[in-house]
Amino acid sequence: MLQNIFILKSDAYGLFLKLQFKCINESEIVSYYSNEIFYLMKYIWALTLKTGQSWSKVMNVKFMIAMIGACSAAASHAEESPLRIAGSTTVYPYAVMAADVHAEEPSVLYPEIEGIGSSKGIAKLCDVQMKPEIDIAMASRRIKEKELVACAESDVGPLLEVAFGFDGVVLATRADIKQLTSAQLFRALAPLVNDGSGLVRNSTTHWSQTDSSLPEIPISVILPDTSHGTREIFDKKVMLDGCQKTGAFEHLLRKVDGDKKEATKLCTRVRTAPFTIEPVGGSKAAWTSLTASPTAIALVSFGIYKANSESVAAVSFNSANPTLDSISDGSYPLSRPLYLYLSSTSKTSKPAVSQYVKTILSDELSGENGFLTYFGLIPNPDLAQVRKDFEEGLGLGVSF
Repeated sequence: MLQNIFILKSDAYGLFLKLQFKCINESEIVSYYSNEIFYLMKYIWALTLKTGQSWSKVMNVKFMIAMIGACSAAASHAEESPLRIAGSTTVYPYAVMAADVHAEEPSVLYPEIEGIGSSKGIAKLCDVQMKPEIDIAMASRRIKEKELVACAESDVGPLLEVAFGFDGVVLATRADIKQLTSAQLFRALAPLVNDGSGLVRNSTTHWSQTDSSLPEIPISVILPDTSHGTREIFDKKVMLDGCQKTGAFEHLLRKVDGDKKEATKLCTRVRTAPFTIEPVGGSKAAWTSLTASPTAIALVSFGIYKANSESVAAVSFNSANPTLDSISDGSYPLSRPLYLYLSSTSKTSKPAVSQYVKTILSDELSGENGFLTYFGLIPNPDLAQVRKDFEEGLGLGVSF
């Protein structure tokens, strides 16, 4: 199968259309999958910085490698199946670039990669109804206890967790909103809020109604859907934190007879449109919606924000600004590790699995000055230890 080919559509850092082709017989037709169109930030731009060549020359080289390398691999591996990877849309563009490096050898099949969200990716790895559908799951949040139980009940075997980098979640906007707190966001978005005497239905329509220090701008926050790790960090570190700080959590706890799990779930509920807009998809879907909403705030990955920082601003959250340093050291509250999850069995039984992970963990890709940084992602300062643990098969049986 032909490698993914990227076409630069120039802007500050570019829009990329991902086209998937196949090595075909006379009876086959070259296929174009419109659902694979994705905002692949700065990929070719990163290559030009690394090589010092023009983007058009890089594209020509990449195209020829794709044509010759992938078709040769398809011919020599007709009976083999490619590596299957799925999960986080935040990790997806970087995973595709890593696949290019992984498949540079003609003997290596190009991996099949899907950006479908962290939860869906882990579900495909740990399907209890059938054998695992994929070899590696990408996640922009840590695996949950219930997912770990599902993995234990499936045929996937013991899991290996690989934390290869960090990302931040940014509240991006064109509106004149400089800073927000979790309490202000909760008061703006929660269906029920604490008015001091108890829970009441939220009737606020403008930011100024949640806090007099905020501008009189209509409340509109664009969030990725609930299958994405980007949304989950918002639920936990914004909505739940704001619920607790405003005193709403205690009222909700009494309402559900002390059930903390149910109270937590109620804390993360948000009002519907126009106050909250939830397009299907991850950060990319949220960003697309923001382009048509000049006064809205969108929850996007740090990579997407950095690629568009000339046209939008990052809202300070709980008095912290998203920067490479603040995300890396954890002082920015909306920072998160990025993970790969795989079976320890597949690591040893399927060489391509181990080879791909080693590619991801190389200094060239995920080191301090690696390609990772060109995607707005932050290297893991403990990368050498992660690499060592992976080689030794450590990190199995994730604990909580």
